Formats: sequence, structure tokens, C-alpha cells
Amino acid sequence: MIKKTNWSIALVLILSTFNSYCQNLLENGDFESGGNGVGFSINSSLYTELSTPFSGNTSPGNYAVTTNPQPMNTANFISGGDHTSGSGKMLVVDGTTSGGQQRFWRAGNNGGGVCSLNLTTKYTFSYWVKSVSNLVTNTSTRAEIKIIFNNASNVTLVSGNALAPLPASGWQQVVYTFTPTNQCVNIEIFNNNLNATGNDFAVDDFSLTAPPAPLTISISKLNPTCPGASDATIVAYPNGGLAPYKFLLSGATTPISSGIFQGLSDGSYTVTVTDSNIPPSSATTPTISIVSPLNITLSSSSTGCTTAGSTITLTATNGGSTYNWSASTLIPILDTDDVVVVNPQLNTTYTVTSTTSSLTNLNLIGNGDFESGTSGFFSDYGYSTSNTSGAQFAYGIVNNPKNWFVDFVNSTDHSGSGMMLVADGATNSNKVIWSQSLPVDNNKVYTFSFWAQNLVANSPAQFQVLINGVPITISPISATNTSTSGWTKITGTWNSTNSTLATIKIINANIAVDGNDFAIDDISFSTPTPKTCNLSKQLTVTVGGVKPITDFSYTTPACKSGINPKPTPAAGFVSGGVYSESTGLLSINFATGEINLSASLSGTYKVMYSIAENSSTCQLAGFSTFDIIIDSAITAPEVTPINYCINTSATALSATALSGATLNWYGTNETSGVASPTANVPSTTTLGTTLYYVSQSIGACESSRAAIAVAVTDLALPIFTGIPTSICSNSTVSSLPSTSTNGIKGIWNPATINNVDTTIYTFTSDSGQCATNAITKIIVDSNIVPTFSPIAPICSGSLISPLPTISSNNIIGSWSPDLNNISTKIYTFTPDSGQQCVTTQTITIVVNSVPEFTISQGCVGTDYVLDVVMKNNSNNFLYSWYNSDGVVKGSKSSIIITQKGNYSLEVKEGECKANMSDIEINNVYCNVPKGISPNNDTLNDTFDLSNFNVSKLEIFNRYGIKVYS
Repeated sequence: MIKKTNWSIALVLILSTFNSYCQNLLENGDFESGGNGVGFSINSSLYTELSTPFSGNTSPGNYAVTTNPQPMNTANFISGGDHTSGSGKMLVVDGTTSGGQQRFWRAGNNGGGVCSLNLTTKYTFSYWVKSVSNLVTNTSTRAEIKIIFNNASNVTLVSGNALAPLPASGWQQVVYTFTPTNQCVNIEIFNNNLNATGNDFAVDDFSLTAPPAPLTISISKLNPTCPGASDATIVAYPNGGLAPYKFLLSGATTPISSGIFQGLSDGSYTVTVTDSNIPPSSATTPTISIVSPLNITLSSSSTGCTTAGSTITLTATNGGSTYNWSASTLIPILDTDDVVVVNPQLNTTYTVTSTTSSLTNLNLIGNGDFESGTSGFFSDYGYSTSNTSGAQFAYGIVNNPKNWFVDFVNSTDHSGSGMMLVADGATNSNKVIWSQSLPVDNNKVYTFSFWAQNLVANSPAQFQVLINGVPITISPISATNTSTSGWTKITGTWNSTNSTLATIKIINANIAVDGNDFAIDDISFSTPTPKTCNLSKQLTVTVGGVKPITDFSYTTPACKSGINPKPTPAAGFVSGGVYSESTGLLSINFATGEINLSASLSGTYKVMYSIAENSSTCQLAGFSTFDIIIDSAITAPEVTPINYCINTSATALSATALSGATLNWYGTNETSGVASPTANVPSTTTLGTTLYYVSQSIGACESSRAAIAVAVTDLALPIFTGIPTSICSNSTVSSLPSTSTNGIKGIWNPATINNVDTTIYTFTSDSGQCATNAITKIIVDSNIVPTFSPIAPICSGSLISPLPTISSNNIIGSWSPDLNNISTKIYTFTPDSGQQCVTTQTITIVVNSVPEFTISQGCVGTDYVLDVVMKNNSNNFLYSWYNSDGVVKGSKSSIIITQKGNYSLEVKEGECKANMSDIEINNVYCNVPKGISPNNDTLNDTFDLSNFNVSKLEIFNRYGIKVYS
């Protein structure tokens, strides 16, 4: 028998090339590690350090590394915390009054600057400054901080101000950038303000950083502990970029800050990390496959159809060291191997269970031997492939420490042939050498260990291990080798209690500048308590074959004249069998079971359906039978067509059935439909012929359907010709006909025509004719008098237009006597024949006389007058006198003429008028001359009496002697 134990915890590491962050290259920039000589130097004799306890007074040039400026100078210094945390240390300076650019801070323990810089990289140098005295009130009392960069170019003040801020503004950051011209750059700071008043300040958090390395990402993972479990974990570690970071798991919408993803199931995932750079950078892992351990499987040696008592081998795989078996028949199986033999007598379900457990002390750390380089862990230290300059706070992954830094010991890794982590210790406290996060079970004791060695003899690293931020006890705390290689195992234990995650950090508590160089390898985290998985699987063995379901039925009895019946199978019916009947008198389809009624005789038959055994499906042979009755066919009932007038009442249809038969009424359904025992009452609302169907049944046999034709005829309208639509009043009329032109008989009401008043006559059709009534209207017309428009009076002799031969109301006729334009006459209009009910009409044309006159002219007194002399009398004459320009000069029967010229007159009575034109007036002079003196002096040269109608003329000279008569 075979026994197996399977357990799988997968740890996958995605490799990256380096693990480097934006690291501060200055030591003790926050002054937490000490004063002058620890990361910086004050080389001026004009600066004096004060020590606690302070006296409460300061002088220019005093300084101290302290947590609060106020105790140094209780009168003027302002109480306040450092920039880093508000409770840490800062450098407080009372500015010197001595010139010479006295440096109060220089980079490096001895002021030697910062080395191992890249000549092509732009570095950022920054610090924080604030004023600490209440005497700092204006520009003259504010410290003026100046910086000198030696061996640097492109020095740029990016932000901040050389002047320290006023006290109310608090801390201000000052930021410079520069490019080294040498691997070592000296940075020196002095206060350019020499004022003894005010000029007091504090500085903190000095920083020198290179641009962040490109952002990459690595991960560690733990697969589910049991098949189908959702307890897998992925931990992402950012490399490069600028902290803080955000992590997003594929399928999620909200990023998190930890990079730890727990409670995962089987599947493919990616993790994307985004840093805080501007603009931000992102990096995404390749696909991460989370795979559960293999589940237990169960297989059977049985193939095809299993008979009762057959020997069957059941095999289980992927379980633990033992297997527990059970059967649904409750027959015990005592074997605990992965293979058992059974002999089932009937259908049986077998169940196998097994428990798997993790290996004891399985190491949960990924890449704990550093064979995968920098992947799968976090470090505050800066990564470097080599450290020729001996830079502190740096690490590398190498196979020999001496290849990383020449002064380190010559050594292999702990295994003797692999990689290790080597480091030049940080000079700032609490810097993480190595960190990794792992899922853990509650209330288990875990053992954490790693191997370490000192790489130089002096000042060994002092290790501290924190799990979830809490230190654990480890022993020893330092490697024990001195100037030669040698590995020391450092170990400690941790109880998980209620934790589900362990974030492990290794820290070097030694921050000494000299020595403090070390290597670590083969990190382990394990528990002696195994993880168990309870697995189970079932399998059913079918024994002895299955009896097929073969039941079926027909609708019975069936009539020979009906539809061929087909069998109805029962639920679960097994198809593929054969239908048969033993007498041979029933025509049946052996494959479908359909019966051909027309080819079968009437009678009772037993139909059988049988199916053979099928070993491939473990099916037994089987059969079933069913009795069906076939009845003889009958003829359709006798029917008679029916006629109805539209919208008349109808009675139920009838048909003649055979003796003992029942009538089945189907309405208008020639086929299908549901039969009713009640006869249909036909509808008479629609014209045309409708077929109604009826059959008859005797027993189960039903005849074909007979069609009853119901014809619905429309009501005929009586039509009459020869009845006048109108007559003249009191004319002679004929009688109304009693039979219409289309042969419909009836009576009229009223019975005779009324020749006085217009009347409506109603014809009522005799019954039984499918006809409607009719009405007609005979209009009695009044006699029509021709109408004409009146003719206006004319002037005597004027042209008269011919009188119209068609009246305004369209009557045609002629006029008499002939027209006369001299005197007034009465004319008579006689209508032409053939125009019904019209009379004659007369019209009078009035002829008015035209005015006749003459004109007299001459002097009346001193006026020259034109006067009308009328030949006919009237008081209605109108006069209009015109000059030669057509201007009216007068409207009376006479007019005084004052100028010579041509004049005309118009006399009008009504519309009749007469004109006289071209009355020429050559002289309007009506004064009698007193004398005559024809001497051509234009005075009395002539003597004119032509306008006076003179009958006698005598002329005397001045002496009274008559000279002419």
C-alpha cells in the first residue's frame, strides 16, 4: 500500500535590481545623536558651547544642542520644540558679533564635507531655521544665514530665505541644489548679521539627498494553507521612488498604504505601487499566481456496468499519512491506506477523508538567504553594488564582504557558497536594516533567527528585532567574531496572541561612525505547531444495472375518422425501443408508435413497447403494454342553408342527427376549436354568407363536420322614376305609383300630391320583401318674377345701352318697345317659353332735357360782365366759368371780367350739362374818356367806346365847340 503526506507553502519572489530610497547623506542632521563632532563641526573659536544646567543668560557666540531654547536665556528666548517631532533636539545659536564669516555648522564629523558624490547628479541640500528671541523684530535683528559650497557648481536657492523668519512665522525650510565638481563637497554655514540685539536662531533637520532612484517593486507571497481556503497573502516592497507610497491590488478600487494584502483566494493578481514624486511614478508587478495546495482526489477501477459483488479498487491521492473510508451502506472499511478494495452489492457512495499538516518549523521567510538579491524585503539603508568610498548607512548583496569594501573581512556566506547582506551601519538611530511582513496564526509561538558576523573588529553592531513595532528578546545581540570571519546565530521567540500579521524588523542600535560594519544571512521565522487541513471526497459506484422506464399511453378510444394517435411517454421514458402489436390488424409505426387509423380495423388492441439492455449505460432490458380501442367512422349530420335579412332576429341553428347521436357545434371553426352541445345562433349584423359547422358523435367516434350556410341579405331601397321633385303652385299633378321601379310594393303617405305646399311623402314597403322604406320631397315652387337692376335717368339724346336679355335671377326673355332716348318710356320683359313658373316684368327709362343757353357781354357801369341767358327754365342749374388755364373763375349766372382772354362756361342740371367755350374778350375797358390827345405820349392817345354799345357820339374841344357827331 502507498502512503503519502503532502504539504505546500509557496513563496514567490519577484526580483528587482536594487532597493534604494531618497537617502539623507548627512549624519546627525536632526542633532539627536549628539553635538559638535557628530556629523557636523563648529571650528570657530568665537562660538562657545553651553552645557546644562543653563544659567539663563547667553552672550553673542553661545550655542547649545538642546530641546528648548528658553532655558538658555530666560529673559528673551522663546519656549518651543524642535522641527523634527516637537520634542527632539535642535542647534540653538546666539549670533556672534565678530566678523570673518564665523562658521557655526560644517558638514562632516570634522567639517570635512560629504564624499562619494556623483559628479553628474544634482543634489538637494536643505535645513530648517527659526528665530528664538523676542528681540527679533525687524530685518536688522534677524539672522542672515549664508552658505558656502566648496567643490560645487550650479548652486541655486530653490526656496526659503537667507534671513531667519520672524518668531511668529515659526520654522522655515531653506532649500538649495548644486552639482558636485569633486566627489567630496564641503558645506559651511555662517551668520552674516553681527548685531548684538536679537540675531538669535535655531536650526534643525539638515538634509543632503540625491534624486530618488527609479521606482520598482518586489513582492513576497504565501499561498492558501488548505485547498479552497482564502488565507493567501501578498506583501509588496517598493524600491526607489519617493515615499510615502500607495499600493493597489488588481480588482480593487481603493489603494492602501501598507502594501500588505491578506485573505486572498486562488487567482492571478498584480500589485501597482505609486510614489509621492511630482509627477508621481508607478510600477506594477508581473502576474502573481496564488495557488492552493492540491486537494484530495478519489478514483475507481470500475468501468462500464458493475454487477453486484464485483471487485472494485478505490484510490485516493494528495491526502495525509492515513485515510479514513466509509460507505453509504454502513458496511465498515477498516483499511487506512490510500488504496482500498470493495465489493458493493448495490449502489454505494464511498467517502474518504484525510488530514494534512505543514512541516514542523517550516521557514516562512522569503529570500532569507538573499539568493534572490534585494527582492522581497524592505530596508532604510541605501543599496550599492560596491562601497569603495566606505559610505555609511549603505548595504549590498554579495558573496564576499571584501568585494564590497576592501577593509572588510574575507568571508563566504553562512551556507558557504551563496549570497549575504553586508552593511556599513547607520549613524542615525532606528534605521531598519531588513524588514518583511508575514501572515501568522493566533496564539502560536514563532522562532525568529538569523546569522550575523562583524566585518571589522571594532564597535560591533548591536542588533534589535521588532515584531509589529514591539522589541523581542534575542540572544546574543551582537556577532562574536572579531577580526576574522565567523558566523553567530542570533535567535528569539514571539507569541502571536491575537495577531494575524507579523511585520519583522532588524535594527542596529549601534550608531557609531567607526566600525559598526556587519553581515547577516539565512533569516528564519517558523513555528513548531503544524497547520492542518481536513480533506474529504466522495464517489458513487452504480451496481446491477438500472431498470428502464418504458411506460406509455394513448388517448382511447380512437375513431377511425380521427387523427392518428401517438403514444405519450412517462417521465424518464427511455427512448430507442420498438413498438409492436401481435394480431397484425393494427397498422403501427414500430419506431414512433403512431397508429395509422385508416389502415387499421376497428377493435381493441394491446400495444407493446420494449427496449434491449445497454451495458454501456448500465441499463437493463424492459417493456410495457397499453390497450387501445379503435371505433368505426360515422357520417356528418344533414343540414339546410338559411337566409336572413340584415339585423333581423335569428333562431338557433338545427341539423338532423343519426339515431342515438349527439350534435357537436363548433361555431365557425372548420377545424380545431372546442365543441359545444348548444346550437349556435347566427349573427345577422354582417352581410354575406357565413359557414357554421356541426358534427355528430356516437360513443368516442365523431363524424366530420357539416357546414350550414347562413346568408345575410341587405335591405333593398325602393327606387322610383317619374315622380317630379318640384311643381308650380296650383299646377295639375299625377298620382303616386304603388310599385317601385325595382319591383317593391307598398303605400304612400300622404296618398296624393299637394300642389299648394311643399310636402314630404313616405313609401312604406309591404312586409316580407327585405326592403326599406323610402321618402321623397315634392317642392311646390312659387311663380318667379324676373328681376333687373334699375336704369338711371339719361340725358336727352344720350346713347342707351341694350337692355339685358337675362334677368338677375337668370330668366331669359326679350324687351318691347324699341329703345327711345328722346322721351321717357315703359319697357316690358317677356320670358322665353320653357322656363317654369316665371312672369313678365316692366322697367321705366327716364329721359332728362339738356340745358340750352346764350351769353351776353358788355359793360355794366364800369364792369365788363358776361351773363347767361337760359332758353329753358329751372332752379337746379349749376354754373362753372373757366379762364383759358381751366381755373374756375365763377359759379353764378354772370361774371365780371377784369382781364382780356378766352373764357368758357359749363351749365349742368343733374347729370345733363351743356358747354360754351372760346368766348374771346379783347377789351374790358368800361370808363368813358374825358378827352383825347393823340400825341404819342401814351396818355389819351386813343378814344375807345367799343364796349358801351354806343348809339350816338358827340365830341367837343376845350372851348366847348362840337367837333364830331
